[in-house]
Amino acid sequence: MELPSELILNFSLEFLMRTKSHHHYLFVLVFCLGFVAINCEGVSTVSDHSTAVRVLLDKAIPKGKVRSLLYATYYRTQPERGWLTGERELEIASAQQAPHEISVNQKSFSDPFVFIRAGQSPSDKLSFQGRVFRGALKWVKKKLGFSVINYLTLEDYLLGTLGSEMSASWEIEALKAQAVASRTYAHYMIQHPRNEEYDLEKTTQDQVYGGVETEDPRIQEAVRSTRDQILVFNARPIKAFFHSRCGGSTETPAFVWNHRQGFPQRKVQCPYCQQNPFPWETFVKAEELLRWTGLDTRTGLKIEPGHTSTSGRLASLNFVVGTQRATIDTDSLRSHLGYTRLKSAKFAWKHQGDSITFQGVGNGHGVGMCQWGARFLAQQGKNYRQILAHYYPGATLQVSH
Repeated sequence: MELPSELILNFSLEFLMRTKSHHHYLFVLVFCLGFVAINCEGVSTVSDHSTAVRVLLDKAIPKGKVRSLLYATYYRTQPERGWLTGERELEIASAQQAPHEISVNQKSFSDPFVFIRAGQSPSDKLSFQGRVFRGALKWVKKKLGFSVINYLTLEDYLLGTLGSEMSASWEIEALKAQAVASRTYAHYMIQHPRNEEYDLEKTTQDQVYGGVETEDPRIQEAVRSTRDQILVFNARPIKAFFHSRCGGSTETPAFVWNHRQGFPQRKVQCPYCQQNPFPWETFVKAEELLRWTGLDTRTGLKIEPGHTSTSGRLASLNFVVGTQRATIDTDSLRSHLGYTRLKSAKFAWKHQGDSITFQGVGNGHGVGMCQWGARFLAQQGKNYRQILAHYYPGATLQVSH
């Protein structure tokens, strides 16, 4: 999907972000549309035809500052108002005289949002909360404060994501496989956004996005050499899950989250994790689990296993106190206790007195690509296409259009 340049120049960034087609997954992003140049009126001719992505950086914050890494900032509210040139650093807050309005360096606007950019290029950089980001920042006024959303090209997003999800020192073929997986996941989320105002969050809720600081020449090489390549199933991008270590075998998304759409439901053996399953152990007080489940804490707790998959992962646990029973799925249990504490759903347990010891293998949900397994395959001479074919059987690698 590509628009003629003379038509593009009359469109606004807001309009482009609203025109996501259900039949195409390449979307147009033009950061410089309607931009007022520093020394002249009119529209900049710089444009970018990459896929656009919107990443939530923070929410419910009372105010904040944005600083350009160039010589000035540019900001606007509604497209028809045009872009204003601002100081190098801007403070965004609620207007003192009218709290429902936005204040930019004490200049009030009645609109519920403001866009801020550093320059004409989509890759120009802004500093926010001690981190540097490419693209534009949209500040949205909410009842509980501001939401801050980073608008940028997908390839720039990957530069800030890949180094947060996999070490830049790893083998380049593993990094390429991660680049394709992360790009595919983002494409899926663009088509199925988490919220009407943004596609992804910057945390492990989606993919860890650290901005410019995580960029590295080897990361740039991995992203550039796989540009626009994604994994598809039934002609659509898959939700390309990945995790740290599978513990010997991957798992299907249907088993972990009951996610059955747009992903081939096949698990695979992992040669690396079969040799290095990553054992772990953690301790939990029985009273902590009883309080969370709402069961009576005055009597003894009994734990029974729920359904177990052929990979050895538990789908759920049954907590029983007398005649009371609570069934908790293991993903919710891991979320409650902490994913770094209960590292996977491949575990057994010992219950002695008030203490429960969980012992398991693997690190992560186990769906999709095992990152340590991908590294092992790269060390064995496999290329990124072979790595992806192993961990995403049934999916096809193709260039997005």
